[in-house]
Amino acid sequence: IRENVCHMALLYHMIVYMGNRFMKLALDWIFPISCMICGLGKVGLCNNCAKKLPKPETNLPDWIFPLWSYKHKSIREMIVQLKTFPITARLESVGSLLYHHLCHTLEKRNLICIQPIIIPIPISPTRFRERGYNQSELIARSIIPYMKKSILRTDILYKIRESKKQALLHKTDRSDNAHDLFQVRNQLVIKNRDIILIDDVVTTGATLSDARALLLQNGARNVYAVTIAH
Repeated sequence: IRENVCHMALLYHMIVYMGNRFMKLALDWIFPISCMICGLGKVGLCNNCAKKLPKPETNLPDWIFPLWSYKHKSIREMIVQLKTFPITARLESVGSLLYHHLCHTLEKRNLICIQPIIIPIPISPTRFRERGYNQSELIARSIIPYMKKSILRTDILYKIRESKKQALLHKTDRSDNAHDLFQVRNQLVIKNRDIILIDDVVTTGATLSDARALLLQNGARNVYAVTIAH
């Protein structure tokens, strides 16, 4: 069943990227849009549900900005829906909320972020072939329309080896698991630029920290990260 759902999700996004508006409308009719939590309305996440979702209690570094708490059952279920069948309306709803959360946090913490480059955390080539898409890239694409002076780049950060899921590892093993995962290419693009990393869930921050350190080593000025949950 899960494989069939992933194939449907891949078909959906192939159609969207190809610009076939009529087929997209047909798929939206077959899979009607409703709130991922309450099942009502015609949006991916309604305002009423979004307001009720708990904020995370975090001891993460101050450059990582998670929006909600992963401990909440509704958040976990929502992320599963986004991963297995990330239809456009769901992504647009989350993208809008992540954008406003990002702007609010940067302003509140008085952080410098000028015309940032948006970089989704990549998945390995093996995982991409299995799934057909990178959910972090889809989330990033849902944010970029709100950031008119920013650009999305998927040709900067590459994942060069597979890693185990952080949530399944003991805390002492997570740092080693996330070390030397990435490679940076096209270094000149990020020189003296601000960067925002996008991911769905942050656990300890080890993966994001490894990516950030590498980007800073290659000339980035500031690197921040925004995630759906922690």
